Amino acid sequence: MKFAVIGSGIAGLTAAWALDHQGCDVELFESRDSVAMAAHTVEFESEGQVWLGDVPSRMFNRLQWPNLCRLYEQLGVATVPVEPSQTFCQSNGPVYLRMNNGYRTEVDKKFLFQSRGRKLLKAAANLKAIGVSDLADGVPSDLSLGAYLRDRQVSSEFVRDFLYPTLSSTVCTCSYASLDDYPASVILDVLRSLTSEGETLFKTAHGTRDVVQRLVSGSVSLRLSTEICRIAILPHAQVELTVKKAGGQVDIEAFDQVIVCTQANQAHDLLAESLTEDRDILSMFHYESVPVVVHTDSSLMPSQVNQWGTFNMVSQAGDEPAAMCSVWMNQFHSDWQLTSPVFQTINPILEPNPESVIQRVVLQRPIVNAHSQIAWRRLAEARLQQNRRLWFCGSYAAAGVPLLETGVVSAIEVLSALGVESPLGLADVSAVN
Repeated sequence: MKFAVIGSGIAGLTAAWALDHQGCDVELFESRDSVAMAAHTVEFESEGQVWLGDVPSRMFNRLQWPNLCRLYEQLGVATVPVEPSQTFCQSNGPVYLRMNNGYRTEVDKKFLFQSRGRKLLKAAANLKAIGVSDLADGVPSDLSLGAYLRDRQVSSEFVRDFLYPTLSSTVCTCSYASLDDYPASVILDVLRSLTSEGETLFKTAHGTRDVVQRLVSGSVSLRLSTEICRIAILPHAQVELTVKKAGGQVDIEAFDQVIVCTQANQAHDLLAESLTEDRDILSMFHYESVPVVVHTDSSLMPSQVNQWGTFNMVSQAGDEPAAMCSVWMNQFHSDWQLTSPVFQTINPILEPNPESVIQRVVLQRPIVNAHSQIAWRRLAEARLQQNRRLWFCGSYAAAGVPLLETGVVSAIEVLSALGVESPLGLADVSAVN
């Protein structure tokens, strides 16, 4: 049986790697000239050396990313802990909270004596306790986070100064409006996992390029700079791909099974008009643009250098409240011996000095709401159709916050529906929660 995998993000790489492990004939298509998962790796020269860093900065723990961790273990990917300190301030204002232990409530002692910090931490602990109890009782899947917080009378100050800056600029990387619409059950589950005692944040020791190299080291045929222009189903039980090669030549190629691992909106545009059901499902998923800038402008950081954390949340009030997170890359990458500070700012609400910019990219993030939950269920149901030959996976295509974890899960679920035994299997998340 001949397989085509379209797209080389984490979902496509996982699917191709697992199929290759089962001895399948696999061709992996990527329109870029490099593998998509590591396409935005920043590489720059400073102080006589070349430095590499992932964009976006990627981290994970065992509870929230169990299947990703299993994949990395299978691949032999080395991991190292991330120094998880966080700071919170408003634009041009002083730091009002510094947490030494990431998402857990271990606060820098000097902030324990500030009433604002104490109130925020008390509200965080209360929300966690209420959330765990409500999850046990069952939270309706169509209840939004905004409605839940109002129903539970969660402090607006806590939401404005702590919860939304954390979620919008790190975990969910989306606007405050999109956070309001997020399913409350998804966010409560994330908060439970991220604040569990004993859980440490990790990153890969040698970056995403190392992960990519391990995933494509088998016999998968990797076809870079090769664009898929159209996907159609042939009457004789094959899937037809219109393939545009690097030199501009267009060919028609047929495969027994095709797994599309691009964004949902991109997958939609590839499908022939006759594939109405799949096009309808994919059209229900929507995306937000997320700018990420790597730079050296410290004006986007807290004003006092001795209060900098690894992750620095800066928020702004007003008619359209928002927050950005500036990752202090020197501290995130513990092996860097670079003396000059370098930052990676997600969703910048302030623009760094243009002369300080090393790299600027715009990422696309799936929007998660009640509408997308319906689309996800329809996509899962479509996988159960008999004699199916066209499949879809990606971070948008599995339940939860769209992260590397959901990309891996969606690939495993597609392989299971295909009857292909994955070297990973799905982790029993209930066993680790």
